[in-house]
Amino acid sequence: MKKTLISILSFIASLGIVSSAQAFSLYDEVSEGDLSNVGATPTQLGSLTLGNNLLRATFNRGINTDPDYFSFTIPQGQILTEIKLNSWNTSPFFEDIAFIGIEEGLSFDFVFSNTNNANPAAGLLGWSHLRSTQIGTDKILTEMALSNLDPISSGLAIVVNEEADNNPYTPEQIAQFPSGVTEDLLKANLRSAGTIGTTGSTVGWFPGATGFKLPLGPGNYSIWLRQGSDIRISVELDFNTQKVSEPRSVLGLTLVLGLGLVTVISKRKFN
Repeated sequence: MKKTLISILSFIASLGIVSSAQAFSLYDEVSEGDLSNVGATPTQLGSLTLGNNLLRATFNRGINTDPDYFSFTIPQGQILTEIKLNSWNTSPFFEDIAFIGIEEGLSFDFVFSNTNNANPAAGLLGWSHLRSTQIGTDKILTEMALSNLDPISSGLAIVVNEEADNNPYTPEQIAQFPSGVTEDLLKANLRSAGTIGTTGSTVGWFPGATGFKLPLGPGNYSIWLRQGSDIRISVELDFNTQKVSEPRSVLGLTLVLGLGLVTVISKRKFN
């Protein structure tokens, strides 16, 4: 596995990809106000800059429903290589297994269907179970890309079971759990994210998403952040873009990263 990853990184370097270490504040709800709560009119964030694009958002469902919808553009000549979860904060601490979905275009018209039980994720380009165990990894974009595959084929079942097995919650976090919430319950929620969802369930894998090849190429995209409880989740997401010097390099990179990451997610959690 180590040799495989080194080979991928060496190939990427040979393509002449240029990245920027400078972090750009794409949006910060604390200073810029609440992101849109309406999918038809997401907050328009414009074009991603080359390198790191940081977005800070707080969302929940609960009594005072506050989902977040926003749109952005990946410019021509650039690719989105990862969406990294930098931070996850709740008060009290709670692993609710939130949701992040992506559609093509500058609006988000997907809604969960009560009638299309065979393919409830139909209409989504991709999606992932947003969770604290993704902090510091590039799991989000990869899980979105592979969300058209069942959790066994994509490797998601292995990933979430490894997360649960690795005792992901600190003593400080456990001490903050809401009344009635236990470590075993939250670990069970993690494991259920890698199983086939059933009608009425809030955590699980659901078919219907289109899926896509990695990295994500130029175009307009919209994202939906949501979760199902009154507890508000605050996250920082890093949308990392890179530049490819030659058009033919994009295809090569897509093939290499796509195949390499399918192998990684199938065998171990991301690092």
